[in-house]
Amino acid sequence: MQYPAPTHARTGLTFALPITLFFIVYVYLYDGSLTTLLSWSRVVAGTAAILLGFSLGMGSYAYYTGTPVHNDVKKQLGHQAFWVSLLYSCMLCFLFPARYWYGLWDNLYTADVALGLLAMTILGVMTFITERPWVGYVGEHFAYSFLTMGYIAYALLVMRAVFIEWEIWMAWIQALNTLPPPRILLSLFACTVLCMRAWVPVHKAYYARFSTSSDV
Repeated sequence: MQYPAPTHARTGLTFALPITLFFIVYVYLYDGSLTTLLSWSRVVAGTAAILLGFSLGMGSYAYYTGTPVHNDVKKQLGHQAFWVSLLYSCMLCFLFPARYWYGLWDNLYTADVALGLLAMTILGVMTFITERPWVGYVGEHFAYSFLTMGYIAYALLVMRAVFIEWEIWMAWIQALNTLPPPRILLSLFACTVLCMRAWVPVHKAYYARFSTSSDV
């Protein structure tokens, strides 16, 4: 009996579900409960950040290891990351309406709002630009070139996390009496993904130079 091959959507879920379960456990241990919307927003934010990191980091992983990676899987993870991030954004509107809902316009130029909106705008464009009919309007080359903006969006989210929780991180480093704040772990993961990508052209240039020197 032959079983159907797993779809890329199902492959994406194999990433999303264990990530979500991990953050459910981690946030429960960090907060002491999961009875508040704030705690669940941490679960959602963590899931979105890791999904986005996997989507962006797969290309670098494939480069360093030689492991083939399906672009459709990367795309599926990226789409999931955007929609989960959008859910997190909606949760922020309920948690802090004076800042993110009816007070959004007054706080539009604050660092956390501006960085978050810019990052979400980039991720939103990335989600739709490679789909029909939009890819036909902008051209396939431009659409797929724009996907590299995901690294900028990821960097913006790291900057936002630093802006929001820097004092909390410093207090944790001084005390070291609890689990690390979830955002500090997510920021370290994101920095790892970004550094891996930034090192790719350096590695290529070094390898090309080394190969040229060996041929002489």
